[in-house]
Amino acid sequence: MTLSIADQLQKRLKEKKLSIREVERLADLKMNAVRNIIRGVVKQPNAQTLKTIANVLDCSVDDLLQTEDSAFSPLILENETGLTAPLDDFELFERASEVVIRITKEKGYKISVGQALNLIRGIYSFSNKKKEKSIDMDFVEWLFEGIIKS
Repeated sequence: MTLSIADQLQKRLKEKKLSIREVERLADLKMNAVRNIIRGVVKQPNAQTLKTIANVLDCSVDDLLQTEDSAFSPLILENETGLTAPLDDFELFERASEVVIRITKEKGYKISVGQALNLIRGIYSFSNKKKEKSIDMDFVEWLFEGIIKS
């Protein structure tokens, strides 16, 4: 089933048991900002508005832009983007996962499952291409900054 941004907003509002007005107030948005997105008056909301709404709804902008209502959509997305390489180094994958968990806890980040998986996938893929297959912490910090800010 395909969901629009409006559908995603309504779904998440219902899940969080929040009204449109409450989200607008908590996000410090103008009255009707969220309502206009849901009604289709605003078809392409700006990134800052989406980021603010996502923060209130405790999700990522990617979550709001997700167009598939399916538990398998990350798998579909992975195949579409060509990231179908086999998982051949379980120790490296485990280390990448541990780094993401450790940094998320240490820095107190609130990230979605999708963001965590993207971080793990990015760290694993980058590290797996290197000869020594070690995790480059400078790359990890750069990747965290990019994903957390999105």
